[in-house]
Amino acid sequence: TCAILLLMYGQSIYQDHVGVNIISLGNSFLRYTLPLLPFIALSAGYAYEKIRVKSVLGLCIFFLSAYGAYYALIQSDEGIFANMQHLKENQSTLIRAQNILPKNALIVTDRSDKIFFPLFKVASPVPDVQQIKKAQQKGFDIYYFGSPNITLPLTPIFQSGNNTIWHIEFSP
Repeated sequence: TCAILLLMYGQSIYQDHVGVNIISLGNSFLRYTLPLLPFIALSAGYAYEKIRVKSVLGLCIFFLSAYGAYYALIQSDEGIFANMQHLKENQSTLIRAQNILPKNALIVTDRSDKIFFPLFKVASPVPDVQQIKKAQQKGFDIYYFGSPNITLPLTPIFQSGNNTIWHIEFSP
């Protein structure tokens, strides 16, 4: 299993994080190799038992562990505290969307589909203009969630953090 995970995801050709070439838990190649951690811990313990200068290695392990905990909790934009804040913002966005958007809303977005699904129909990534027009002709009320860097007829509905819910409506 470890060899397959390293061969498949260890090559780091997968760029599924918003930031290009950023190594984080947002990248599948790192996230899916996490099952290797118990084996790495066992190897470190074995090395600790075999090394003669245990105090130096013990200090290194302590400081690396403390830094890892600090990074996981506080420093990283994917740390636990940052994720708690993002979850609160996403929940607020969903509640506002439920109160404002109609039941037949179709939300198109590049990366935020998990905020709205399953309460709304969601398309991700953003479909091409012809597909959006077809969905509008079928009776869907179409909205875009993101920053306004796409060329569609957008009318702002409400803002949530750095993103906005925009209504998309083509002239008949």
